[in-house]
Amino acid sequence: MVRCLKMFGFVSGVGVAGLKRSAASSRENRGDGFSRVVPVAVSAPQRIDAPSLIKVQQPMTITEKILARAAEKDFVVPGDNIWVNVDILMTHDVCGPGTIGVFKREFGQDAKVFDKEKVVIIPDHYIFTADERANRNVDILREFVEEQDIKYFYDITDRSNFKANPDYKGVCHVALAQEGHTRPGEIMFGTDSHTCNAGAFGQFATGIGNTDAGFILGTGKLLVKVPATMRFEMNGEMPDYLLAKDLILNIIGDIGVAGATYRTLEFSGEVIPQLSMEERQ
Repeated sequence: MVRCLKMFGFVSGVGVAGLKRSAASSRENRGDGFSRVVPVAVSAPQRIDAPSLIKVQQPMTITEKILARAAEKDFVVPGDNIWVNVDILMTHDVCGPGTIGVFKREFGQDAKVFDKEKVVIIPDHYIFTADERANRNVDILREFVEEQDIKYFYDITDRSNFKANPDYKGVCHVALAQEGHTRPGEIMFGTDSHTCNAGAFGQFATGIGNTDAGFILGTGKLLVKVPATMRFEMNGEMPDYLLAKDLILNIIGDIGVAGATYRTLEFSGEVIPQLSMEERQ
């Protein structure tokens, strides 16, 4: 559309210039050696409109595009409150029992989750403790997975021999990526504040609480406010003595620990392709 606007201005400029040349050259010669200026009636230049087939689209950031798709809308803007369809819900052994409790309380003891293949459950916090109450958290997950026939449950059953646990994938954020749950253009919510690191894969991902997660279990939807976007462009060569963590710590130092509250951070520039996926995550 920018190019079309520039073309329209260029064509109009030619028309105006042509009008001036015509008026300046309208002179009548007389037979006595003199000449006189003859007024010339010139119609106004015809307006050249942009083609009617060109549709002006709402510019959006990548986050806004993902949210608009999930909300089944043509476009969204920061501040909009929208219902989005959730592609993945992740919970673990810390918040999982609470999320399950909210789900059963609000939707009924016999309720079924919205999609058993869109729920990912990963015990990874309490699995190394002998505390009975902590172990009970993991048992609640196991019972729920069996009851709901959840497809993606990365459990550990033998803590003494990791090789005897083919389903265990380690820390939930690593497991999500390695098992293919962090897909570009999708929406993932997780009951963990570090869920947002899945943004490295082009996915809109963020942490939520047990109440929101319980609602998603029952409906597959969540009401969210479209966040504003902060874009950080990093150019130049990445020195060997710097790590990706140094970059984000510098950004935090610049904007402050609350400088991006309820905002999306978008990273771009020459430095990003130099980082491995592990560093970007």
